[in-house]
Amino acid sequence: VEVGVELEVEAMSENAEGHQWFLDEYFRGDDDIISLTFDEVGSYTLKLNSSNEYCDDTYEQEIMVSAASVIQENLEKDFLTVNRESEISIIRLNDNSGRIDVKLYDVKGSKMVEYLATNKNRISIDKQSLSSGVYFLEIRTEDGQVLSNKYSK
Repeated sequence: VEVGVELEVEAMSENAEGHQWFLDEYFRGDDDIISLTFDEVGSYTLKLNSSNEYCDDTYEQEIMVSAASVIQENLEKDFLTVNRESEISIIRLNDNSGRIDVKLYDVKGSKMVEYLATNKNRISIDKQSLSSGVYFLEIRTEDGQVLSNKYSK
């Protein structure tokens, strides 16, 4: 899901008499269908509690939110990312981009690596310490724009 895009989610529980939706532990509603719009890149946990007179069930789903494609295209002019066998390199092409925050998340949304760079024109993330899998790289500029890419090891 991209930042700013509305996501509609429907409870498909059979025989449920009631529903409660939670996003990162915050109550979001009790209808069969809810709509969500995310303002920030990141990983969110959507939880549905369904119940009837005999039982209660809870279902959880991780939602990964990425940067909007228009911002993505603009930031790709400022940064070059290179995926090598041993490392991921982030090269700053525009010295005017100020402070950047670089994070690497696994597919579950857990932060694996974080760098805060002010004067560096190159940041390298060592992939040797990472397990095999899918990772999401996020580069956030000082003015709040976000570039995200997907990588595999």
